[in-house]
Parts: sequence; structure tokens; C-alpha cells
Amino acid sequence: METALGHAQSVGWDVTAFRAVVRSAQIRFRKPARGEIAAHARVVTAREEWAHALQTQAKASVQIAVNLHDASGTLVAEMQVEWHCGLQDQRGVNEIGKQLGPLMPSVGK
Repeated sequence: METALGHAQSVGWDVTAFRAVVRSAQIRFRKPARGEIAAHARVVTAREEWAHALQTQAKASVQIAVNLHDASGTLVAEMQVEWHCGLQDQRGVNEIGKQLGPLMPSVGK
């Protein structure tokens, strides 16, 4: 999550306008890891779904899938994380409108 927040901030998002808390996490270990481990995460929840939930309810559940590979490229673990995301205040509404305006033109107006 820290990496995602860092990226969001680097492209101009006001990340202080949001809050995110892990609701649940599951991990499945597949093989012993050898050497360094690299993680690749992707958002499973459709952008339109979480954006609409933030617009209409000021909160959203976001599913993230993470694959972890060791130095040889072997898949060593898989992780599923559910984040509870919400808007801190009016700044969050404004930020969603600014960043997702083409997707949801009525937000923040």
C-alpha cells in the first residue's frame, strides 16, 4: 500500500484526503523462496466500481491480488488483500472529482 500511495502522490493525488485500512488478508505459500522476493500487485476491483462507491457512499472496498516471486522467478506465494477505503472529508470528494472527472463528471461539482 505504501508504494501505491507513494505513486499516487507522485502523480499529483492528495493522498491525505483518503484513508485506507486493511479489512482482511489471506496468503497462500506455494514453495520455499530462494533469494530476494519481488511482489507484483494488481487492483482486482474495477475502477468504475470503487470510484462509484466513493462518489455515492464516501467509502469503497478494494480487492488487491499480489503474486510474490523469488530470485529465480518461481511463484512462492499469492496474497489477497481487501482494503476499506474512504474519503477523509470534502477534500476527498474534490480529489476524486479532479482525478476521475472524465469517469464521473458529477463528482466534486
